Amino acid sequence: MKIYRDGEPFAPVQAALDSLEHCIVKDDVCGFRYPFFAPGGYGNNWWQLDSSSALEGYQWHDFAFAKRSLLNFPEVQREDGRIPLYGPDLLPKSPHHSEQSDNASSLPTLFPVAYRTALASGDRAYAETVFQMLARYSDWWQENRVDKATGLVTALFEETFPPY
Repeated sequence: MKIYRDGEPFAPVQAALDSLEHCIVKDDVCGFRYPFFAPGGYGNNWWQLDSSSALEGYQWHDFAFAKRSLLNFPEVQREDGRIPLYGPDLLPKSPHHSEQSDNASSLPTLFPVAYRTALASGDRAYAETVFQMLARYSDWWQENRVDKATGLVTALFEETFPPY
């Protein structure tokens, strides 16, 4: 699909869209049932922050793709509500099989995109699945990342590569 502005090709938006499409992983990687976004330059890995951030913009281009891809999040969610940090965090079929000992997630950029996608879907069952996932994820953040002394929520950024 070409992006136009005032009847002319709009190169900056087209370049951004092309970059996102280059990062789509359609193969059966890490056991996901739906295609997802991998961060550029890291191969076919799934990272929570990168995937949810990419969905934020890509939903305006292909909402059906974003809606399907978002369903990967509840599938990898842990019993305690945590969403894994990234691919090596024991995803369904992770090739790395390394477990993170720090109980890490990452900056929760998933909340706004998941919320908006669920609302815009017009599908009550889909929205319920997404909202339940978000509620459980919120519970995990409240339980594990609220500093008791200050009340502030803390987070890890992926590039710190915990627990390494």
